[in-house]
Amino acid sequence: MNKRVADFVFHQASKHGLLDCVYLHTLRTAKHQQTILRVLGVHLVDRATSREINERSLSPADIEAVLNLQPGDVRQSLSEVPFLVDTEDHINILHASFSDFLLDKSRSMELFIEKKNRTQYWRQGSQR
Repeated sequence: MNKRVADFVFHQASKHGLLDCVYLHTLRTAKHQQTILRVLGVHLVDRATSREINERSLSPADIEAVLNLQPGDVRQSLSEVPFLVDTEDHINILHASFSDFLLDKSRSMELFIEKKNRTQYWRQGSQR
């Protein structure tokens, strides 16, 4: 690795943490990247909402209905990131920093999950 590239990688790693580099690489190389981001967008809105009103969070099947996906699509897509997300009963983001990463454009760059898009997915599903 040349010094210029090494300096850039070190700067990025020290600025945002090595985990951000892992998150970026993992999501950028995921086969079902867009589905993963859509699912996580709905999950993040649901998680915030369900905590406010003391309800259980949506299951993978519920999110499939909201996003008009086929049965099993949520688990299949999220199986590409098993060390970040657990889907046994409900979706569970395993690292708090991963949620922070997804919601911070300066960290997640093109993978950023905008609030308006998260809310849009939620509204589309609730209008059916």
